[in-house]
Amino acid sequence: MIEREVMPRQDPKVRIKNFNEVALGYSREQAVREASRCLQCPKPLCIKGCPVEIDIPKFIKEIKNSNFSQAIATLKEKNNLPGVCGRVCPQESQCEKLCILAKKGQPISIGRLERFAADWEMKNDEVVASEVSRLSLRAKRSNLTRTVIPSEARNLKEIATSSPLLSCFIPPASLCEAKRGGGEQQEGGTPRNDSKIKAKNSGNWLGTGWTNLCCRFS
Repeated sequence: MIEREVMPRQDPKVRIKNFNEVALGYSREQAVREASRCLQCPKPLCIKGCPVEIDIPKFIKEIKNSNFSQAIATLKEKNNLPGVCGRVCPQESQCEKLCILAKKGQPISIGRLERFAADWEMKNDEVVASEVSRLSLRAKRSNLTRTVIPSEARNLKEIATSSPLLSCFIPPASLCEAKRGGGEQQEGGTPRNDSKIKAKNSGNWLGTGWTNLCCRFS
């Protein structure tokens, strides 16, 4: 069995001097090698483990064949944030846990491959067609290519309703005011395994949100 590709990381002596990501991500060659490990199961259990049911074998096969634009297109059929989910989604307890190769302790690095595809798109300015780009194309065909935002616009709702072009991108939604305190990343960090999180000093959840939440990872 081909060994799982190791994620390149910054050297500790280097990373203590910067705020860049510790995990550097796969290179093209590493991504193709890792994707080549996929058995392309006829009944892939990994899809059942994915909360949004991404066609995991398909996007991995595209990476194996170096069709990176098709890989990211497949991901975006179900998930518009592959760069985020590839980094923070707990794949080890979801899709990778159900990978048949997990029985040997070497599941396909699904999350790392998802991150690679998203990073490739960013680095190559290869914008893959999505719902937003289709709306943009429709707007251009309707000669709505130029919009002026009123200087007196005070909030998102006023900006959105000031132009048909902007309005087509923003579906009806309830706009809420920000509360005190930061989000999960600022106050606690993104948990990798819920069972290992110990929260204390929960504070007033309704008033301060995550402000008084302290997470300790074991």
